[in-house]
Amino acid sequence: MKKILILLAFFSPLAINAYYGDVQNFIIEGNSICLNAPEVASRSYISEVSSVSKNATWQAEITLSFSPTSSNYLRWFIMADSAKVNSSSSGYYLMFGGTKRTISFYCLKQGKSVLVHQEKEKLLNNSSNHINVSIKRLESNDWVLEYTLNDTLSNVSQFYNDEVNFSSYLGWHCVYTKTRSKSFCFAKKNVSGEELSAPRIPKIGEVLINEVLFNPIGDGVDFIEIYNASDTMFDLSTCLLGNKKQTYSIPYYILPPDSCVAITSDSAILCSQYNCVLHTNIIQVEKMLPLPNDSGYIRLWADTVLVDSFSYKADMHHALLDNVEGLSLERSEDDSWHSASTLVKATPGYKNSRKIDDEQDDSIIEEDEGDKIVEEIKLLTPIVHLYDNNMPENVELLYRLHTEYRLSVKVFSLGGYAIYTILDNELISGEGKLHWDGRGENTEVLPVGIYVIVVEFYSADGEYKVSKMPVAIIP
Repeated sequence: MKKILILLAFFSPLAINAYYGDVQNFIIEGNSICLNAPEVASRSYISEVSSVSKNATWQAEITLSFSPTSSNYLRWFIMADSAKVNSSSSGYYLMFGGTKRTISFYCLKQGKSVLVHQEKEKLLNNSSNHINVSIKRLESNDWVLEYTLNDTLSNVSQFYNDEVNFSSYLGWHCVYTKTRSKSFCFAKKNVSGEELSAPRIPKIGEVLINEVLFNPIGDGVDFIEIYNASDTMFDLSTCLLGNKKQTYSIPYYILPPDSCVAITSDSAILCSQYNCVLHTNIIQVEKMLPLPNDSGYIRLWADTVLVDSFSYKADMHHALLDNVEGLSLERSEDDSWHSASTLVKATPGYKNSRKIDDEQDDSIIEEDEGDKIVEEIKLLTPIVHLYDNNMPENVELLYRLHTEYRLSVKVFSLGGYAIYTILDNELISGEGKLHWDGRGENTEVLPVGIYVIVVEFYSADGEYKVSKMPVAIIP
């Protein structure tokens, strides 16, 4: 749930145990929290609940009574997914110190720190550093870092990062030698912005195995597509894919409602063979669940709960298909499984091909002949007009097929010669449109005249139908 949260609270003489972490090693002095740890080399942290993460501003006042190094430094976690902030798997933090002795901004992704921005080296190479710092996240995911150092030096920097969008905690992490165990003080002055709650773990029926490619083309790769059937978002790193013997982890990925994502071992190869409409909806993993060509079993776990499973066999493909290499199996709304349309073969990270067909033209109204549903193709534009530059307009053919058919659609001359193939023995079902632009196989516009579009239907049970439709090319 998204809401606007504005916090103007200073640290005050509240009980220090109102916070999480190594509270025994901190004390409150005025509006600041200060480290007051035993004089031994160690690390201590303190944190509090905070979901502020978008269109946000974080402001703090920090005093380090030393020149911070790689042995003595402070991390301010403005966003974190764990109360033990330094063990978070995702978030953002500002680091004061390190080998460069400066201010740096990091993104935490899958537990790894990635440097996003760094100020000039030795910026904090002072015997004492008093820092007023502000970090803003704009709606565009541009970040603005502004600070004043020792009341003299000021600077503003801007950079971009959109990797993390949720937070549960805000906190401070101090690393120190025994001589610096009482040399850190910090005060959160202002935190304001949009609060986005961290995604929860999905339940049974909320995430589904939606499409599977287990017999790829040549040296191609398999994929498993997961669909979010709920009205909330989920972090897929809480899920596992597996079979009866092994499980495989899924990287951090936020899956929005009514969205899908394809998981594969090589996204570049996959998208070179199929139209990856949204490349951001493809996850590449180091270890992919093996998918044998003949049969297999897929389990989807959320935490320790089995939320979905799919047992597939090669013979689940349509009986009319002679070659299913590179063709996926798709889940239908009634939870049955069918071959993808042979026009596209697979739709990794996007709506299944059957659903695309069903949504092509919502204006089509079913017609009944008694209890029999009409299977048909209509020629919506029987005339091709040639414009002044000899460029033709498209002929549109509207199909409505309530069962799967092998479909061939060809253009013939009046003399009976095939001059263009629109579809050649493709497996089609549902509703949609086909197009012809008045050109022949050589891509040149055909002469003015009358032509015939011939449609042949073949069903799995041996039924055969043919339909012929005249079309004219006119100036």
